[in-house]
Amino acid sequence: INDAMRARELCPQAVVPYVIMASAYNAISNRAEARHNLDISLIMDPSNKEVVELKRELVQTELDQAVGLFNEGRFDEALLALEDIQRIDDFNYLVYETRAMVLDKMGTGKDKEPLILSNLNAAIRLAPQQATYAYNLRAKLAFRNGGLSNSLNELTRSIELSPTNKCTYDAYVLRCAVYASQSNYIATINDAVRAKELCPQ
Repeated sequence: INDAMRARELCPQAVVPYVIMASAYNAISNRAEARHNLDISLIMDPSNKEVVELKRELVQTELDQAVGLFNEGRFDEALLALEDIQRIDDFNYLVYETRAMVLDKMGTGKDKEPLILSNLNAAIRLAPQQATYAYNLRAKLAFRNGGLSNSLNELTRSIELSPTNKCTYDAYVLRCAVYASQSNYIATINDAVRAKELCPQ
């Protein structure tokens, strides 16, 4: 950091010292200084390969932090963290998917469902082949509101994208409930077997 500061003093128009400082501050968990130097780097040369990689690195770190806050039940803080991430990475589907997850967990009621759906739709629009949780949560909302057909379509899409991933366990379990409500017990049993295979414990 000290040498990067000196390099910056010698050549204040160069982006590299800011990239180095941001990466170093991120490594020692000084998020404020890491973000400050990233912001300057993005202003100076947003298409620079090192700046792009630095942005990816910091966004991932901050997303991990937001998920950690969510897991600790610190929902308001998680939402603020996601809002801050979106300021520098408006096209990251995980920002929207995670925000929807937080809002749903907060138990915000039907008045917040449009906001949850808006975030889920954004996640799917940005990453239709990756946002499996977004399909799952859209299915969950549809199931709550009696939209069994929509719920089934969403779950099937999620399972098709990642049929053997452990994260798909929830999709199989919820699809069991949908099939059971339709008296389709063969399909219910088949999905229960698949869920058991994914999570035998």
